[in-house]
Amino acid sequence: MPITDTGLVVPAATDAFDPQGDMVDLANSTTGRIVVPVANVAERTALAGKVAPTLGRPLLVFRADAPAGRNLEYSTDGTTWTVVPAGDSGVQTPTLINGWTAYGSPYQVPVVQKVGGIVYIDGMFRSTGGSVQNQTVGTLPVGCRPAARLFRAAVTPPGTVAANTEIFPDGTFTQGGSGWSITWTFLACSFVAAG
Repeated sequence: MPITDTGLVVPAATDAFDPQGDMVDLANSTTGRIVVPVANVAERTALAGKVAPTLGRPLLVFRADAPAGRNLEYSTDGTTWTVVPAGDSGVQTPTLINGWTAYGSPYQVPVVQKVGGIVYIDGMFRSTGGSVQNQTVGTLPVGCRPAARLFRAAVTPPGTVAANTEIFPDGTFTQGGSGWSITWTFLACSFVAAG
């Protein structure tokens, strides 16, 4: 039987009439070319035992009981599974509050981006007045938030690292520490996204 450009086995008009055999051949040729929905780890393991994935014919599954954004998995040996992380969120901006804004030219505008399950934050912020230590500076977009409270170093005038920011699971982040500034702060960090 001929094989399509995508590797599927299909009967040709000149092949002997064999509906049962043709359907089995077609079904077997989809291994490594389709994503199979499974309910849980047990169902995934049972499927891997039947299919016997290889490097040339990996098994791709969408596991319903996996954490959100980590449902897509593949295996080339039926034992070791690799998560295909959720894609790129694209560049987004945090919502700034309490008088905090982007510092402005020539400095990096505050941006947030999730790539492969890792959140990256970069940018310079300034206060338009009235900032206080440990005040909420802003909120990160949904999907770009940590699972637990994080503590990160931040740079403030005169360029020390005695300041810090805390990032919370609800996406809010603060500026504080002994070197906090009522004027400006620069934040560049990364962390694993929740889920």
